[in-house]
Amino acid sequence: MKNILLLAVLTLMLVAQNTTAQNSWSSTSKGYVVNVNGMQLKIADAEFPKKMTWDNAVGAVAALGEGWRLPTREELTAMYQQLHVNVKGDFKEDESYWSNTYNINNTLEACSFSFYNGTPFPICFKDKTRYVRAVFESRK
Repeated sequence: MKNILLLAVLTLMLVAQNTTAQNSWSSTSKGYVVNVNGMQLKIADAEFPKKMTWDNAVGAVAALGEGWRLPTREELTAMYQQLHVNVKGDFKEDESYWSNTYNINNTLEACSFSFYNGTPFPICFKDKTRYVRAVFESRK
């Protein structure tokens, strides 16, 4: 009887895990994982120790290895709404973070996101320094 009950509980847990809403966050021992539009994203445990320019940020994230990248503005918004607002993720309170979005009409500009008030900045010069929180993309 205990085996049947245990099997039923495990089945319910698997069903619940597979039906979680999109854009939901879960904590792992190595950081946070988000499901955004069917994509599993691992969020780096912390940002790089110092602010950097956009070009340096792209290079630093690439040096982490295959699969690591700068987050999109949508992913930064989700990190802010689902983690930072809930006091998770240890983001810098009054700082901005680089996104992977850049201005195709002006190669000197890229987009950043403020963790002070949850505002994306559509235009920011790439030579300004911002914090960087990398994400790891794995497809299921």
